[in-house]
Parts: sequence; structure tokens; C-alpha cells
Amino acid sequence: MYGSPQPQLPQPPAAPRSPKPRSPQVRSSAVHHAHKHKLVFWELVAKISVNCLLTGVAIASIAQLLPAQVNQQQRLVTLKGEVNEAEERVKQLRTEFNRNFDAYAGDKLMQEHTLKVDPKQRRIIWVAPKQTPAQGQPD
Repeated sequence: MYGSPQPQLPQPPAAPRSPKPRSPQVRSSAVHHAHKHKLVFWELVAKISVNCLLTGVAIASIAQLLPAQVNQQQRLVTLKGEVNEAEERVKQLRTEFNRNFDAYAGDKLMQEHTLKVDPKQRRIIWVAPKQTPAQGQPD
């Protein structure tokens, strides 16, 4: 009694429904379509508003970032000029360093910086010739 399932009786087939008048359905579907169009309209208005707001924020951000970017470009040009000057100076110093520490140019450097001369070389001293009064003045 308590544990046995109740037998299900077969349901009689549904009786055919009589057609209802069309006018109430037409009215409710027209109201439904009008309500649906209003929802779509307000959804589009909301989307456009949000997009306009985002566009305004983006334009304001770009307007604030533009002067900073121009300033950085000017600093970059200045730094590139300074780097070029430093590279030229490094190139000059490297050439001088290589010349000063060249093992084969030691005698030549010694002659440039001091009055010492290689003992194998003879010193030549150029002297202007003395002019005598008979020779006259050169033209």
C-alpha cells in the first residue's frame, strides 16, 4: 500500500480546440513587437553612448600624451647628437691609443715627444744662407 507504485491511467486524447478569434492575438503580438523594438532602440542608444564616451576618453588621453611624446622626440634627437659626438671622440682616442702603444712606432713617438734622435740617424739642420751686400736683396 505505502510502497507500491500507483498505476497510471492512460490519458484520453486531447479534444480539438476551437479556433479563437484573431483580433486579440494580433493586438498582443503588435504590442509585443512594439515593446521589442523599443528595447532594441534603447539598447542601441546605450551602445552608442558608451562608444561615444570611450571615444572621448581616448581623445583626451591622446591629447595629454602628445606633448610628452613630442618632448621625448626632442630629447632623443639631442641624445643622438651627443652619442655621435662621443663616438667621434672615442674613435679619435682609440686611434691615439693604438698609435701610442704600437710596438713598431716607439722610436718615432720618442722622436716626436723628445729631442732624442736615433743614433743611427744624422741630424740635419737647415740654415738660411747669409746674404752679403753685394748679392742684393731677393725680389
